[in-house]
Amino acid sequence: MDNLQEGVSIQDFVLHVYGFDCANLRLGSWQYSHREDLWKEYISCATEPGRYKPFCGLFEDAYAQLSDHTELPKHCNLKLRPLGSTQVLGDHNYRKPDVVVVGEGVEPCESGDRLLFKEIPLCMEFKKDSKPSQRQLDEVNRLQSGGFKSEPVNALRTKRKLDSGVEEGRKRARVTTQTGDEAQIKGKQLTADEQQLARYALESFSTVGNRRYVTGIFVKDLTLSLWYFDRIGAIKSDDLHFLSEPGLFMLIVAAIYSCDSEHLGYEPLLQHPDRGGWPFSSVKDSTLTLPFYSTSDSPEVKTPVAFDVTDEALHVQYGIVGRGTVVLPVRLSPGARCKGVKASREYVAKFSWPVSSRIKEDESIWKIRNSIEEDWRRYIPDLKLSLTIEDGNKLAFLPREVLKSLNGPPPELRVLRILVLPKYERLRDVKSLTEFKEVFIGLLWVHHIVNFKAKILHRDLSTENLMFNRDKKKHAYGILNDWDLCEDADTKTHTTTARHRTGTLPFMAMELLCEKPPVHRYRHDLESFFWILIWAVFHFELNGEERPSNDLVNSWMHGTWKDMALAKRDFLEGGEELADDLLLKVTPAFQPLIKIWVMPLRAMFMKYHSAWTAHTARKFQKRMNNARLNVVNEVVRRDREYDDDSSDDEDDSSMGGKRDERTVVGDDIEARGGLDDRIENQVTSQPEAEGGGEREDSGKVENQDDDLLDEVPWKEETANDTVTFAKFLEAIGQPTDP
Repeated sequence: MDNLQEGVSIQDFVLHVYGFDCANLRLGSWQYSHREDLWKEYISCATEPGRYKPFCGLFEDAYAQLSDHTELPKHCNLKLRPLGSTQVLGDHNYRKPDVVVVGEGVEPCESGDRLLFKEIPLCMEFKKDSKPSQRQLDEVNRLQSGGFKSEPVNALRTKRKLDSGVEEGRKRARVTTQTGDEAQIKGKQLTADEQQLARYALESFSTVGNRRYVTGIFVKDLTLSLWYFDRIGAIKSDDLHFLSEPGLFMLIVAAIYSCDSEHLGYEPLLQHPDRGGWPFSSVKDSTLTLPFYSTSDSPEVKTPVAFDVTDEALHVQYGIVGRGTVVLPVRLSPGARCKGVKASREYVAKFSWPVSSRIKEDESIWKIRNSIEEDWRRYIPDLKLSLTIEDGNKLAFLPREVLKSLNGPPPELRVLRILVLPKYERLRDVKSLTEFKEVFIGLLWVHHIVNFKAKILHRDLSTENLMFNRDKKKHAYGILNDWDLCEDADTKTHTTTARHRTGTLPFMAMELLCEKPPVHRYRHDLESFFWILIWAVFHFELNGEERPSNDLVNSWMHGTWKDMALAKRDFLEGGEELADDLLLKVTPAFQPLIKIWVMPLRAMFMKYHSAWTAHTARKFQKRMNNARLNVVNEVVRRDREYDDDSSDDEDDSSMGGKRDERTVVGDDIEARGGLDDRIENQVTSQPEAEGGGEREDSGKVENQDDDLLDEVPWKEETANDTVTFAKFLEAIGQPTDP
């Protein structure tokens, strides 16, 4: 987890994140005191787990004292619960938070002593230093010897900093964030314990699909810090010495216990039903209200429209920073009206947080539909309406917009975009191999039409984005969905985002699997179609079921970029062993496609990979030659300077010596040329350079390889015509006319 910013005060954090005004504390009118038995138990405990219970006791006791002297709102009936070894289950993993905040009445689920992340609005992580600093030891001794006294709470201020174990003035570590669709940002690296808190936030984001942001508390010995996570990054408050600064400690307690759902980070556009228990553990039966929206023929409709969420989320993207895509099944609410939306039809509402500088998905879809012929429009999502909430709009409530004094690299700004469109079926749900082939070919064609007619390249093809619909006769046809990472296909005007790595790992082109990916081109999308086909033959049963991913495709999703690229290369270059593996892993329904589709396409991409490898090697060879040439010419230049400074009566032996020096340099280059020669031999056999006759030796060494290397032209868009739409269709036995 990167994208960390720090420096926000406890007061600002509580005000802008939890929405609590410190004026409600009635400062100075009453005296707060820590319970001596609890704080002594906390500081004297030898183990970290032993501190969970007394800390929760301090929290609850502070709230009890607050309740006696103030009138605090109580929206969610929250309480702290120390967990110890209790597991908390998410949709993807189980974790073991040290302490959680839960709603009143929330208990472990039926399958053992476990809680569910969807029941937990906030987690805490504890850290006890095994070797506390001398300052920490002095502080503990001071407290244990009676140096801590109850005092009137009349101000909110940080008295002093307690050593947190980090050296002052220490340089911030630099790490690289890889989010898949964004430029890399450098920031501070979290500690292992801080990463645990981020993992709890990850599960909270990825379980139900109803969170805009998630908060947490990190307790390290005698200090605590407040943490905030959203789709843009993380924010950490100043450290608070919670035993010696009771005013700020009480402020945190009051804010947590009186927090409403919106300030806990739950999506405010979703109105949850009045159900028993924790009302935010499900989105089913919620109401989604869009206060305004846009359509294809109206940039802004100011009449609100409401939709009922008919079931749990169809898709929740696993992650923190990024688009955070969530797809909810919806129907038009009774009595609601919206042009083009039918009350009897099922729709989906897609929530996402794209980078604000990207091309807008809704505008791209409407542009595509207006740019292509009517017969092809049915293959593009019939987007009904959209809502984009940007910075400055009240509905775009993200606390980071008003938090002050943030330190760290500025993150990429994002917007909340909601699209409402018909509910389509997933590619895996086709009923037969014939249907699969028809849908796949149709998707291949519409992708081609959009690229060359609308000048838009998709750039994120996957099994989840290739969908289908049925016409009135129940005939299946493809829907090319999810255009949020698309880019202008005009190769002369590549934007900055065109070089951002985009795609879904198992389906990404090999050339893009590197630290500095090139511009995403049409041929890369064609390669994605191939990897989607391979995934289908391994996993689709054609009865709505999908097999778990096998070891072969798992290697396309894990490891370094180089590891994943090599795994795909090995798949292309495999011999009889691979053929046997293919036959063993392919589902019975897809057996007929191995010979007529998979193997011909694999042969085509083998030729492409060979051409691209040769081209890459030639470029490397040329760079090596130029570097070698620069070294030699520098020696020649120095020789000439020496000649110019020589006296007229100097004999020729010196010049002879200098010629020998040039020979030594040349010999050294030849000694280094073994690697160059091996690369040259792997690339291609080169014909001898054309041209004859002797030239006068000017002293400057010419690059005789330049012309040789340039004799092999390179067409970037098609990899020298090895990957084209026509060749793809040819490989699967399809005509090149629609």
